[in-house]
Amino acid sequence: MSEARLAELEFKLAYQEDAIAALNDVIYQQQQRIDDLEARLNQYRQEMESLLSQTPSVDPGQEKPPHY
Repeated sequence: MSEARLAELEFKLAYQEDAIAALNDVIYQQQQRIDDLEARLNQYRQEMESLLSQTPSVDPGQEKPPHY
């Protein structure tokens, strides 16, 4: 194998390693964001369930219209 060919392969390998590292960083950041959003969603869900359990249930047919 010639020196030029070996150097070309080494260059390509280094480029691929850099690209893989950059993609890995992006995937890690996206996963962190997904985890954060899931935690927020669970928190909002719990707050909504808490609010719904505190609200008395009223039959909409029994409720007076606002003009009364």
